[in-house]
Amino acid sequence: EAMDLCGKVTVSNALSKPKPLTSGASKKIMDQASLSAHVCAHAVSLVEKTSRQYIGERRDTILTKEDIDRRAVRASALRALSMDECSPDSISSILKSPSLDTIDILARMGYYEHAIAIAAGVS
Repeated sequence: EAMDLCGKVTVSNALSKPKPLTSGASKKIMDQASLSAHVCAHAVSLVEKTSRQYIGERRDTILTKEDIDRRAVRASALRALSMDECSPDSISSILKSPSLDTIDILARMGYYEHAIAIAAGVS
């Protein structure tokens, strides 16, 4: 749960910045968000009982292992997209984009495997 929270705090801090971030700061934010998503997915996969492979985000919201895995896939795709020099300049627009827009831009830029992986997780 701590790594999931770390990723959320990193992303929310990035989205709240009024001025544009430097490329170094943007890269660091995407690295931290991606790493925390993958660490969270790995930590949950280490739990032996599948009935206990979840995170209680809030009292009324539970993320299952599948939800956490989808977050990790999306984080990897967004990180790859943000590192491309032809990607949108604003890390905020990349992070806020809905799944369908993310799939579209990934496919247009040639990141077909990432686009397919995200599309497989969209319900």
